[in-house]
Amino acid sequence: MSRARVSGPFMDGPGSAAANTPELADVITRLSQRSKTGMVLGLDRMERVLEALGRPERAYRIAHVVGSNGKGSTCAFLASISSHRFRVGLYTSPHLVKLTERVQWVSNHEFEPMSEHDFAAALERVESIDSELTFFEWVTAAALLAFRDGGAELVVLEAGLGARLDATRAAHAEVAVVTDLSLEHTEILGQTIEEIAAEKAAAIRPRTPVVIAGGAGESVLRARAQSLGSPCFGIGKEISVEWNDEGLDLALPDRRISGVELGLAGTHQGRNAVLAASAAVLMDPVLDEVALRQGLSRTQWPGRLQSFGAGPALLIDGAHNVQGAQILAEHLRSKYSNRSITLVFGALGGKRADEMLRMLVPLAERVILTRANNPRSEDPMGLVSVAGATAEVVMPAKDALLRALGVSGGGLIVVSGSLYLVGELLPEILAFD
Repeated sequence: MSRARVSGPFMDGPGSAAANTPELADVITRLSQRSKTGMVLGLDRMERVLEALGRPERAYRIAHVVGSNGKGSTCAFLASISSHRFRVGLYTSPHLVKLTERVQWVSNHEFEPMSEHDFAAALERVESIDSELTFFEWVTAAALLAFRDGGAELVVLEAGLGARLDATRAAHAEVAVVTDLSLEHTEILGQTIEEIAAEKAAAIRPRTPVVIAGGAGESVLRARAQSLGSPCFGIGKEISVEWNDEGLDLALPDRRISGVELGLAGTHQGRNAVLAASAAVLMDPVLDEVALRQGLSRTQWPGRLQSFGAGPALLIDGAHNVQGAQILAEHLRSKYSNRSITLVFGALGGKRADEMLRMLVPLAERVILTRANNPRSEDPMGLVSVAGATAEVVMPAKDALLRALGVSGGGLIVVSGSLYLVGELLPEILAFD
């Protein structure tokens, strides 16, 4: 099996161990010291570890979600819908504050992180089998094991990077979902949307359905599905979504449903919702309309157009690439065109931060540049020319938030640029709220 090493700006890591209980923090610290540097793409070690664990992922049904934008929200919608009838495990990345946000139980539309004791035990079990894994491989294998031991009936897996060589692909899914695609990790996945689509298309399995967002890269995905005899359902063709005064109208593979309300903000969430609902009915054709409506309306997903305070006073969004920034800009124009906006912005390197910022600066009266406490963060000084002469650079991120609170004058504070920045500031925001 061919492998590719990704280091530097593509490294997946645990974040701060201090946010977890001492038991889990000790395991995280140890694994961080022992794990291979960066993300080493490939499936051979995951296959070996899963075999040694007794193939835990075969104990439940799996939906595999890949893409560039909307993966986390789509996973959350799908998990919420499916939890009406199943005990659902939800695996996503990265986390905002605690590692166990990546491994959640979803029951009757309620989301709850796995207990830190249970997840620490699973991590240690994986460690006893193979100490040559990357951190992401360790966490993925432990999640698959812990879901089996916890009695999961259905698991929703979000891919980490790409699909073809991503650790999550070692688990064979019975439905694949490909969300909207954009240029990302081009050094690894390819320089064009078509090349990136080919990497994501590896999630499609022979004779298993795939639900796709369509648009850029669609022809590549459909060609892969056709070659494997896999039914393909794409937005704008086999399935559709439309907003109106009554809510959301969805055309799914086997039914139509009108006037749907979503638990997540933003018109772009309609696309994620129809992908998730379509995957849910493909996996469970007897799923009733109540499950669909309640699942979509009660979905929770922190850090995505999440608002706080009256008005609101503050909005956080983990937009981390150009397409995400465009979605945030459209939301701000649609909902808050009459508000004075103070933007707190910090992105990761290699994310075309200057292009992201250009989309948001025209909407903001004030811009405060900062960086998350992450070695991958973009130097905010390099963005001053884009942000304008009146922009400020304030570090650390906590001080940037305090500065925004001091100068916003009752306007709207928007925090965006990366999930790592949002995750670092979320505890501070919750303390203020």
